[in-house]
Amino acid sequence: MCPIADTEAALFSFHRKTPLTLSIDDAKRAVTEKHLEGIAIMTEPADAKFAPTHEWVRIKGDELLLGASDYVPHHLDAIIHVELPEPDDHHYEAGEDFLVLESLEGAMDLHAPVAGTVIEVNNLLHHKPELINEDPYGAGWLLRMKPDNMKDVEHLMAYHEYEVGLPPDHDEHE
Repeated sequence: MCPIADTEAALFSFHRKTPLTLSIDDAKRAVTEKHLEGIAIMTEPADAKFAPTHEWVRIKGDELLLGASDYVPHHLDAIIHVELPEPDDHHYEAGEDFLVLESLEGAMDLHAPVAGTVIEVNNLLHHKPELINEDPYGAGWLLRMKPDNMKDVEHLMAYHEYEVGLPPDHDEHE
């Protein structure tokens, strides 16, 4: 698991969608010791920005590291296949579809959060797509992009702003 600087953990009830912010150690201890059902530990990457279409962006020099938010594996259940773009000279406009995540529950298109060119993909995901489920902000990263304008990242949201806009959970089995 990739370490993430300046993170907090949240005990997050998928039934109520109500986070309780704790230290990572306290959250792990609460889940482990009490064996809480329906509770997950989620990390909040303080250095990432989010698009309303569930992509996160982290600035790495003059490039961007992109991934899917922790909402995506929860919404799709378990991701079993990733259709990554080829790193090339193809230019993506902000909002353009550029990859697909698939599960037994369905598929989700992800979109370029800013305009730019894909320069690298996480090829490990071809053989281990479950990394997106297990570590969406670390080893489950999706691709690197060279943005047209780095200032476009400023228009994306902080995690707490993104989280407020998430749709409420719907239990289709009730």
